[in-house]
Formats: sequence, C-alpha cells, structure tokens
Amino acid sequence: MNKNSLLNKINIKSPFEKETSEQLFDILLGEMRRILSEEKFLDIEGFGKFTVEHRKMKTVIVPKKKTEVLIPPKDKIIFTPSVEMIKRVK
Repeated sequence: MNKNSLLNKINIKSPFEKETSEQLFDILLGEMRRILSEEKFLDIEGFGKFTVEHRKMKTVIVPKKKTEVLIPPKDKIIFTPSVEMIKRVK
C-alpha cells in the first residue's frame, strides 16, 4: 500500500475533508521524523516502538572482484511492533 491508498482509506473513515486529512497526515509524519532525529526513540502505545540505531563504518569484500569496499556509518530506523499489533495482524 502506498501513501495515496492509505490517505484514501483514512478519508473514507474521517469526518474531515480530504485536504485536511492529508495535512494532518503530513504533520504526523513530520513530527515522527523530528522526534526520531532529535530523541532517537518513539513509542506509540498499541502500535510499536521506533528506535534509531547507529551503524559503524565497516569493510566488506565483494566476492566477484575480490576487493574490499568501505561502507560508511549511518543511522537506521528499527521498528518493533507491540504485542497488540502482532495479535491484530495475525
């Protein structure tokens, strides 16, 4: 499912106009990004936890070329669903 499909489903169930629903959705995603960039942790009860993990620089070997490649350090977002969410999805 993509953003537009999700927004269409939200709009069907929402009392708001489509434009208002889109604005609220964009605000929500923007705040989630801000919180993760500043605090590195976001816990939404009944949904799950988002955490930012820092990955160190590492060297890997490319099998075909038999050369080493340096992978730069980066931050990765990890999502862990809540027990409630897991039960609902099953």
